[in-house]
Amino acid sequence: MAWTSPAMGQAASRKPPRPPLELPQHPVSIPAEWLHGISDLTSGFSPDEHGSYYQILARAREDLAEQKLAAAQNLTAADQDFHADRTNRKRQFRLFYDLVTRPDSWRGQPVTLRGYIRDLTPMEAEENELGLTQLYQVHLFTEDSTQFPYVVVCTGIPPNLPRPEPRRPTDFITVTGYFYKLWTYRAETETGRWSAPLILAGQLEWNPPRVSPPWWQRLGTGALLGAICLGAGTLALFLRQRRQERAVLRQIRGLSAEPPPSEAEIRQALDHLSHTHNGPNS
Repeated sequence: MAWTSPAMGQAASRKPPRPPLELPQHPVSIPAEWLHGISDLTSGFSPDEHGSYYQILARAREDLAEQKLAAAQNLTAADQDFHADRTNRKRQFRLFYDLVTRPDSWRGQPVTLRGYIRDLTPMEAEENELGLTQLYQVHLFTEDSTQFPYVVVCTGIPPNLPRPEPRRPTDFITVTGYFYKLWTYRAETETGRWSAPLILAGQLEWNPPRVSPPWWQRLGTGALLGAICLGAGTLALFLRQRRQERAVLRQIRGLSAEPPPSEAEIRQALDHLSHTHNGPNS
């Protein structure tokens, strides 16, 4: 890539630099000697940056679990530093803003990003001594970056990754890599350019949520037949109870339709009962 001068128009409009952020030093952090000569707000790489660019890409392919742990610790430390300022206690920490305003504090440190991509561009690596041949560039949008993307360059993508299309971005993307520099690119702004954090990573991850099959597909054949038999038995018992209830109702309705016995009939029944128990032979 060709070397270009810093985007002076955007740099002039930036706010005064924020105090440096002290992040933990991790075994997977990039050595300081690899980071000499890196300049922010450029759209290419200087000769001094060419070597570290490929060194960090090669390093990003190793120890992914340790990188993720270091990235989580970095985020915790940055969030605590942010909320140590009383004016920020009701605000949400945003990694994108922190990278843009304090790039020197984050350079060479692992970060983890989650969001969606709108493009995926394969690139052939320039000649290097680390065996890197195929690279991929994506613009990754996260919750904290809103409409502004991170630029991510990685060495690998999942084989089943759906390619983003116009108006159909690929969601559920996760990437852990190293912040390298603030990269400038063409954009519809007053200066014609804009900047974004450039992240160098090993593997792009795609983790869509699993869709559970319907309950009847999750049952085995035997369990499904058992459920069918149980359902049929329950239905038969229900229908039998309904028939019995209807018969009782019909009987009740029939009894209630008959006229009640008169007083004379009641006396006659009592007299008959009395004669039965007090007959001649009693």
